[in-house]
Amino acid sequence: SQTQTPCDDEWFGETEDYNVLVISGAAGLTWNPNAKVYPNPNNGQFTVSLALGDQMQTVTIAVLDALGREVYRVRKTDMGLSETALSLGRIPGGIYLLRVTSDSDVLLHQQKITIRD
Repeated sequence: SQTQTPCDDEWFGETEDYNVLVISGAAGLTWNPNAKVYPNPNNGQFTVSLALGDQMQTVTIAVLDALGREVYRVRKTDMGLSETALSLGRIPGGIYLLRVTSDSDVLLHQQKITIRD
């Protein structure tokens, strides 16, 4: 008897092994419950309120499409207890992921946003 190993090719077929990691609902996670994005849905113009506390931080705000491609990115300095208005320009309507990270690439906040044409 012969033992099959991954990707062996025999007369009766091929054996392959895959490991798949599925993270359910990751796009909906909100790491900072005090953060707000409004209005949502919007037309590509909205405000992000981070409420990061007394410490001022430099953050990167990115918007990703459904395929994970970055369609917008901005770096903001001195974001603590403050708000910033964003205008994405002419972006197609759809559901996007807004992601806010610190300078050290720590995820501070992410949530789904809906953009209407």
